[in-house]
Amino acid sequence: MLWLTNDGILTDKLLVDSITGSSVHDPLSGGWVRVVSSILSDIQTDLLFIDYVDHVFNSRLVVSYPMLYDWFGFFHHPPSSSTFHLVVNNVIKCQHKCKVLFVFSQYLADHLSQHLTCPIKVVDHPTETNNIQSWSGKIKYITTIGTWLRQIEPICKINTDLPKMWLVGSTSSLPPSIIRACAKYTDKLNIQSVKSDEYQQILSTSLVVLQLKDTSVNNALLECIARKVPLIINRHPAIVEKLGNDYPLYADTDKEIQHQIDNFDHKVYQAYLFSILKMEKRLDFDNFIQTVREKLDP
Repeated sequence: MLWLTNDGILTDKLLVDSITGSSVHDPLSGGWVRVVSSILSDIQTDLLFIDYVDHVFNSRLVVSYPMLYDWFGFFHHPPSSSTFHLVVNNVIKCQHKCKVLFVFSQYLADHLSQHLTCPIKVVDHPTETNNIQSWSGKIKYITTIGTWLRQIEPICKINTDLPKMWLVGSTSSLPPSIIRACAKYTDKLNIQSVKSDEYQQILSTSLVVLQLKDTSVNNALLECIARKVPLIINRHPAIVEKLGNDYPLYADTDKEIQHQIDNFDHKVYQAYLFSILKMEKRLDFDNFIQTVREKLDP
């Protein structure tokens, strides 16, 4: 299988430095590196493999390759991302060579199908489920994770005696707009760039709050589910698609977030565990590879 990397290299080898989209905290555990590695090693096909359509089709240097090869790829970014329409317009130019365009939510598939006629298939994004640190049952932190398409101010406004953590990939790369928005809360908000072990330790003792502006799939959500970490999150269509209408820890406003935190107890946690049972089974890498293989060769 030939793989077209984000920097325009055609190769049949795994080049880790050419991969984006991994978990910012532990890119080798459950992020996109392992997905690409699994596809390259476990799927046999003559098609050109594009792991990150959003990046490849945002570059004038490499967009010509999919005109020459039959290809399949993965589209990641949601409709509100700044390059969405540019990428879609470039895909349109060579969609006749696209055998399958994979996405991670029906929400994104529905948006793309308004512009594209190539086959669009929904698959579940996998994450690591082995050798991870599960939730400890103790809450030491109120934590939010990541920066892209996040609403950060809601966690800053939470009234709690617990430390409030913001786990980011690199504090040096934070957008100035986000830093400015939270500047007045810095006495209560701890911004941390952490390695894998520390990330798992903090996560295992956290009640996580995510407020997403837009999404198709989210590594932080998957990592919480895999570790059974309680997650308060807003009702975005792609999130409801994954978690279901009856998920017990939805919160869309500052008041609802505060209510969820104030009323979180063992009974609520048990309801949370019950609600994620079906999703847990969909995180497995073997299941992901088998699904991709079947959809490539129905």
